[in-house]
Amino acid sequence: AIAASTASSSEQDFSAFVHSSIVVRGCDWKWGNEDGGAGKTGTVVTNNESTKTVTVRWESSGKTFDHYRCNSKIDLALATASGVSLRFCRKSTKHLFADPSQTFLVFDWDDTLFPTTYVREDLDLCWQTPMKKQPLPSREKNEILLNLQRCSDRCCSLLEDACKSGKVVLVTLARSPWVTTSCDNFYPAVGEFIKRTGIPVIYAQESEEVDYDKVAMSSSFDVKKHWAQVKGRAIAKLLQEFYSQYAGQ
Repeated sequence: AIAASTASSSEQDFSAFVHSSIVVRGCDWKWGNEDGGAGKTGTVVTNNESTKTVTVRWESSGKTFDHYRCNSKIDLALATASGVSLRFCRKSTKHLFADPSQTFLVFDWDDTLFPTTYVREDLDLCWQTPMKKQPLPSREKNEILLNLQRCSDRCCSLLEDACKSGKVVLVTLARSPWVTTSCDNFYPAVGEFIKRTGIPVIYAQESEEVDYDKVAMSSSFDVKKHWAQVKGRAIAKLLQEFYSQYAGQ
């Protein structure tokens, strides 16, 4: 059976209601049956330090409300189970799988968000030189600028939607500062978006000890496999760090 914690109100102040805690209605509850009824549990989604309120998603209804007081009035209580410690009462958050706080989105930079092959191979442009300073006929340059602008607009739109849906991270096998350089020279709007939103950029090679001589001597298949594994390990590490902060994961 799930019940309210017997801890005093001083012990169950605002700081007690951390992300993914399991809660029930508390001693000052005034919100009717929006929790699904007495004893029904919910999961803390976030909290607001300035207003000392907590946002909870209720398991029985799937509804989320953000008005629960945790100051002089305590609308919530940490849930406990008979014979089970609070640590283990904080059950799986899998019912929040679609919540942005539980969603992790990884985008590969090269040839997914940024047209690396188009810029560096198809057009054979100098990646260290801004597009406007590339030694090309003006007509050809304007056409390329238009293509890059179209791609940039779609990339910004995609990232904007992604940021609303969860935690966004960019990954590349290139060495730093390739993403910054490619944005400065060819994708300025995307670069500004990344800076403004604080999207992390992970350079997968930086966490690996790479034997470049061995890689160079490998077959084409083995080389592709090697770099795929390098990127895969970087992404796996990010996922582990992100989801390990949640109960039941």
